Amino acid sequence: MIKAGLVYAGIPFTRTHDLNELVALLPDDYRTRRVAGALGELSDYGVETRYPDLGEPEPSAEDAQRAVTQALTVQQSMRRDLEAHGLPFPPQSRQRPPPDPERAADSPEPARDDDGRE
Repeated sequence: MIKAGLVYAGIPFTRTHDLNELVALLPDDYRTRRVAGALGELSDYGVETRYPDLGEPEPSAEDAQRAVTQALTVQQSMRRDLEAHGLPFPPQSRQRPPPDPERAADSPEPARDDDGRE
């Protein structure tokens, strides 16, 4: 999503996994720039998961949850920036949280909403 913002703003960038470098290139009025310098760990996951032979230790469940939360925060911020600069997005669909493995083991029936949909 950061690269989408750069493309939309017409800003060239090099091929990199360094999210801090990419965020720092965003226009000054993009609020997502506020996270510049705080995305090192998330950048590392982008490399480590693509190249598992590097020998890096597996992230813990806490590390993974923190990374997912941070990634979603950056994605939402970037979407708001792009919308504020005139890029139309379709309405967001209701996103379901990831399934809780402990709850799934206790519940043979999938959860359904008021309309009977899963």
